[in-house]
Amino acid sequence: MSDFDSFKQVFIIRATMPLALVGIVVNNGIVMADAMNRYLIEKRSAAKAAPSSPVRRLRPTVTTSVIKIAGMVPLAISTTVETAIQRLF
Repeated sequence: MSDFDSFKQVFIIRATMPLALVGIVVNNGIVMADAMNRYLIEKRSAAKAAPSSPVRRLRPTVTTSVIKIAGMVPLAISTTVETAIQRLF
């Protein structure tokens, strides 16, 4: 508690966790758009690129999302003030 003046700061930090989840969704969208662009560069039609790019990039997208979410779980469920310090960095 020495680094925080009140518990209000701890709650503010915890409230920013959904923003990290939004970042994961944006990152996944970028990966999918990049895969589709690569298909289009290979002279494939957009009708073929649209359904095949998510299927081809599914495993890397899911793996990245699971790892990021698993890394946030300890911070999200912790109730000590010391872990709130870790959320700052």
